[in-house]
Amino acid sequence: MDFAGNGPANALPWLSYTSLIQPVPMPADSHPRITWGKYFVQEGRTLLPVSVLCHHALVDGIHIAAFYKKLEEEIRAIASPISRSV
Repeated sequence: MDFAGNGPANALPWLSYTSLIQPVPMPADSHPRITWGKYFVQEGRTLLPVSVLCHHALVDGIHIAAFYKKLEEEIRAIASPISRSV
């Protein structure tokens, strides 16, 4: 799945969050919205909040699950060499 350049992506690097609500200005607005916030450490694990807002008529849960799975794989691939060098 390639979400690059296919709709708004937002970064809130100064804010860690557990929930995010994004009002949709009009019903015809069907652009997916991907937002990530500030990473934080909890119980020895580094966490990064990421939320996806999309219209259910265009995307099913399986697509969102695939996105999060691929995102986790990419983050682990980036973090692995960093953690070995520390």
